[in-house]
Amino acid sequence: MDGGPTIGPRGLIYVGANGVYALTPEGRTRWHFAGGLHCPGAPALTADGETVYAGCLDDALYALDAGSGEKRLSLIH
Repeated sequence: MDGGPTIGPRGLIYVGANGVYALTPEGRTRWHFAGGLHCPGAPALTADGETVYAGCLDDALYALDAGSGEKRLSLIH
């Protein structure tokens, strides 16, 4: 994990590393999005807590479903 954690309104903790992880408050992995190579920054979360955004070293910005980790959108530079 490079960037700091982002804590969602439901208590999930989102971190960037070799992809994006959602962790429970107890530290268990809820989901892992492996796309995007390394994602060094702290993920951003929308105000409603529904979408996680992460910039990764493949020059893409990913929008992920905060609950499931499913990719909603990717924008490649």
